[in-house]
Amino acid sequence: MSSKVQLSHLLNPEVLYVFSNEFPQLQNSHVQSKPHTHEMIELSIILDGTAHYQFDDQEMNVPKESLIVLNPNVLHAVTLPVQEHYKDLHIGLNHLLLPTGEFNYFPLLKKLPLFDFKENKSIFFETCHTLLKENTSRKPGYKTMLRLLVTQLVVLIYRELENTPIIETKSTLSFGYPQKRELAEAMIHYMNTHYMQDISLEVFSKDMYLSQVYLSKIFKEEVGTSPINYLIHIRLSHAKELLEKTDLPIRMIAAQVGYTDMYHFSKLFKKYYGFPPSKCRYFSKH
Repeated sequence: MSSKVQLSHLLNPEVLYVFSNEFPQLQNSHVQSKPHTHEMIELSIILDGTAHYQFDDQEMNVPKESLIVLNPNVLHAVTLPVQEHYKDLHIGLNHLLLPTGEFNYFPLLKKLPLFDFKENKSIFFETCHTLLKENTSRKPGYKTMLRLLVTQLVVLIYRELENTPIIETKSTLSFGYPQKRELAEAMIHYMNTHYMQDISLEVFSKDMYLSQVYLSKIFKEEVGTSPINYLIHIRLSHAKELLEKTDLPIRMIAAQVGYTDMYHFSKLFKKYYGFPPSKCRYFSKH
């Protein structure tokens, strides 16, 4: 993996879901969602009509072309009043790191999460409509298009925040991370999904703007082992499964789990399991 591959940061958020609600006509007030929270960031976008949001003990009417940024664990409820037409868009995001250091958290301009656009409102909502069309059409490659369009929305939000003094901030640890556990979980998620690539602590350090020593210390405190030992565990577990369930050559299996050096792979495997890869396949068949 080259150092250009970015881990859990602004230009590569994980898109958990994209969905829309539409009501041609509401003749009675409608409770869209009871008080609840999310474990991830949710962008709730009012494309047409009005929604009534409640946050803890505060309430507000949210008009057409408004953005609500819901950080993790923000309690909220939504009611739709009587109206001619209503349409919204909801996007769930995870493993998002802003260049300012916030992880899975958008700094807000006010205590309420209604976002106040200064410059990019028009292009933001044009992008929302394009995204909604892609999600509805489901044409080949639509998932890639959704990810790119969502990234564009995130960048537009960040540009607004970058040029506006932040009133509300969140208590963070050193280097701007709200929780050490979240940092460790970001590394775990990446290793579990990219173990077959060339992963190193140096790449994590560059992508997360933290020293290798600090990253390794946090990871060991939260997980109980070092990042490299965790990666070895993932890779060898997958290799053992492939050895037991397939007839692929050992050299190919080693490459599939991230090892280009056959000798190094065999040495690690024997040290970890107590027998070489060839014996693992033999034991599984006898």
